[in-house]
Amino acid sequence: MSRDAEKRGFGYCDETCPAVGKTTSDFLDGEFDKFIERVKEVSAYKLREGLNEACADLISAESEIKELKAEIERQRDVIEDLKQYVAELRQQELA
Repeated sequence: MSRDAEKRGFGYCDETCPAVGKTTSDFLDGEFDKFIERVKEVSAYKLREGLNEACADLISAESEIKELKAEIERQRDVIEDLKQYVAELRQQELA
């Protein structure tokens, strides 16, 4: 997983576990902290991982789009060159 995806993920959603942990710690003792950590392992951590993976996919898609746009421009240039070549051949044929 790239750090860029993780950074982007935090841009969409800040880390929530510290806030949850602090709030519960303010009310309960350390045993509850252990319980909260277990809950986070089966929920928040998985959600964060999924968000990071989605952001990695988005970064990859954006990169592919950029590459495809560049390829489209190269192909447009080739088409224009071929059109010009055809026009020159027609001129030669008429001459």
